[in-house]
Amino acid sequence: MNIYEFADIVDAQIECVRYPNQDRWAADFRYCEVRTGQSGLLGVSGGGSGPQTAMSDYVRRIRGQRLVFNATSSTARREYLCPDYLEEKT
Repeated sequence: MNIYEFADIVDAQIECVRYPNQDRWAADFRYCEVRTGQSGLLGVSGGGSGPQTAMSDYVRRIRGQRLVFNATSSTARREYLCPDYLEEKT
């Protein structure tokens, strides 16, 4: 399964942003954090010199992690386990 198929399954939007003043790219799911233990959440994004590099870095960071979307919402909060075999491209 690739990251785009996973995004469709969990109904999530992938963002890939260029920071021209820093000459780098960042990629992540919108409103998504990674669960770190019982109650901790950590914002995670991938980075790189280009969009594909940033996306590959993000996939590497979230593989096998529990992802929490809209963590502060009482009605829209969702949690998913990201597959260990997630790939960055089709």
